[in-house]
Amino acid sequence: GKPRQKLSPEDRQQLLLYKIAAASMPELKDGQQVSLTYYYLKDGSQQSFEGTFEDEEAYKEKILTLIARIQDQDFKASPNPIACGYCEFKDICEFRA
Repeated sequence: GKPRQKLSPEDRQQLLLYKIAAASMPELKDGQQVSLTYYYLKDGSQQSFEGTFEDEEAYKEKILTLIARIQDQDFKASPNPIACGYCEFKDICEFRA
C-alpha cells in the first residue's frame, strides 16, 4: 500500500500478532528482541518499531478477551457511520448509526 508517516495502532497490532505467532517457532529464542517492520512495495520504504513485552502482553489480553466474547456469543452491536454504511442490515437494524 501507500507508505505512511506513522504506523496506526491497527498496523502495530498486526505486526505484534505475527511476533506472537512466530514466538512459538523453535528458531526464535524466548525473549529475543526483534524489529517489527512494514515493507511498502510501491516505493521500497519501510516502517519499523520495537514491540515491547508490555505491548505484546496487552495485545495478548485483548485477543483473549475477544475469544471469550466469541465463546460467550457476545455479539452486541457496535454501530458507527462508516461500518453501518456498508452493512447488509442497515435498512432494518435498530442500532444503525
